[in-house]
Formats: sequence, structure tokens, C-alpha cells
Amino acid sequence: MPPQPRKFLQNFTPLRHLLEELMSDATKSSPRGVVRAEAKLRLRTSQCEQTCDRRRPVVRFGRAQENEIVVDGEFASRHHGEVKYEKGRFYLTDYSKNGTLVVRRNHNPVQIRQKTVRLEGAGALRCGNIDAVEIAFEIETRGARASSRSGATPAKQRPADAYLFRLEGEYWTIAYDGRAVRLKDSKGLRYVHHLVRNPGKEFHALDLAAVESDAAPARFRERHGARTGWQGAGAGPALDTLARNAYRRQLRELRDELAEAERFHDLERAGRLREEIELIGGELAAAFGLGGKQRLQASNAERARIAVTLRIKEALSKIRTCDPELGLHLTTCITTGKFCSYEPGPTRRISWRF
Repeated sequence: MPPQPRKFLQNFTPLRHLLEELMSDATKSSPRGVVRAEAKLRLRTSQCEQTCDRRRPVVRFGRAQENEIVVDGEFASRHHGEVKYEKGRFYLTDYSKNGTLVVRRNHNPVQIRQKTVRLEGAGALRCGNIDAVEIAFEIETRGARASSRSGATPAKQRPADAYLFRLEGEYWTIAYDGRAVRLKDSKGLRYVHHLVRNPGKEFHALDLAAVESDAAPARFRERHGARTGWQGAGAGPALDTLARNAYRRQLRELRDELAEAERFHDLERAGRLREEIELIGGELAAAFGLGGKQRLQASNAERARIAVTLRIKEALSKIRTCDPELGLHLTTCITTGKFCSYEPGPTRRISWRF
């Protein structure tokens, strides 16, 4: 007679327990109102803010630009350390030579070097010594309600602030796909915010400069000499006739003094005179182009183009350091130059909240 199923399972006690446990998990329903705790660690410097949690389990810090938090300081290593999320807890690992100082509220500072410790509560991390740049940290715990339907798996819903670009005091909060970074206010971030708020629209560099200065664009362009056609008015020659003649006269005198110093073998004086000659020669060379044609100073529109482009690139670099995916999106979709725009495209269109 073949063995009965129950007697057969009794011969394999571990297998029977495993099957019973799986059956229990499959038929168990989540009761209404059950709250599960979700831990999150916020790391903040004067330049940016990072979040370490289940979605981003590792945040690295150090002098190297590829770190999520870039720390400037003579005692900081290129890859100084990292904070890691593991099963609802947070651990700090130091890889540096000078160590990391952990300062917690109502606790004595603890110096760790090339080892791992658990982070609890709130406090600050300092790379090397007590006077180093501070990385403030704070652990937050929030509840997430389970589904009230029996046996139903709660659907993954994107939070309302999944895509956020807002100025809060002196810091910008930028959320992308649920991940948030905080950056100190700057001209470049104001330009980026204005472009993101107006997708598909082109703005002249003078208009963006007017946004940052809180002036009306038309009045700003008129005040700074921009003419019809967006060319801008040049500010005249880089050197006028009087300055050019004075430079040339001084250059002749310096060359005569240099010849005299070389005859008397006065090396110190000769070296000093050569530096002055190179300086004046550089000024004259910058004022003239090919064929001796005078160079004109850049127009206001051109100066605005250079300044706005530089500020936007600096802001995108900071964003890319804190959140590479967000930085890649903005770098790909933002065009700079005389005209600037944010063009996410039909497949990348995002509903930002401001």
C-alpha cells in the first residue's frame, strides 16, 4: 500500500514546517490599520542634502566628485566613508586615514577609523577632526498603512511630491522620482527653476538675468543696452587711443631700462622688468585681433549669455553630485546659450510641483 501523504510528510519534519509556513503566509491577510515603520536617514551639509533609506541604501562621502556628498577639507579622504541602510538600521563605515568623528546630541564625541558603527538618533559627522566640515544626520521613522483588503497586495503609488522644485527659505528642495535633495539658493538654481517651470519656452539670457534680479525683462534689456534683434550694444574698443598710446610709451621705456639692466648684469632688476613687459604686452595683445584690428568689448547680451550659461552649468553640476539621475535628466533637457530652454520631450514629460 502506498504511504499516505500525511505520514509521508511526517517523515520530513523540516519540509512539513516549511510548507505550513508558506501556506500561512499565502492565506494571511493584512488587518485594517496595521502600521509598518519605515526608517529614513537625512544627511545634510551647507551645500546639499541626501536621504539614505530602502530605495537608496548607500550614501558615500569624501573629497572625490563621484561621492553623493562632496566634502572639502584637508583631513578628508577622496573616499572617506559611507552610510548604509540595512534592515531598518543605519551603519557608518569609515575608510579614511584620519577617521570620522561622530558627534551625537547628549553624548560624548566618538572617533572611528576604518571600522563600522551603528548610527542612532541625530548628530553630526566630521571628517578628520572637530573643526572639519559638518555632515548633520537625523534618523526619521514614519508609518505606512498596510492594505485593508484581505489578501490584496497594496498598489505602489507615487507620492504627491515625487517631482518637486521649491524654494524653502535659503534652500531649494528638488524631488525626482520620490528622491529629494536640498541645495543652497544660488543664481544658477533660480535660472534652472524658471526653465523647468516653463517647459518648451525659450528665454534669452537677459530675460533669465532679469528673473534673478526681480526686474521686468523688457526694462532690464533696455537698461542694459540690448537692441532689437537681441544683438546688444557693444561697449566700444577694449582700449581707447589715449590708453593705447600710454601703454606703448611705457613699453618702450621698460625695454630701454631692460637693455640697461642687462648691460650691468642686474639680474633681479631685469627679471622684474621682463614681468612688467609681459603684463603690458598681454594687455595690448588682448585689445587687438588679427591684422592689428581693435577688439570691441563684449555686448551686454554676450556677457549675459556667458554668465547665465556658467551659473546654470554650476547648478547642474551640484545637482548631479547629489542625484546623478536627476542631474542627467536636467543636463539632457536644458539647452544653454543665447537662448535657454527646458525641453523634456514627449517621453520625458514630468508634472512638476512648485
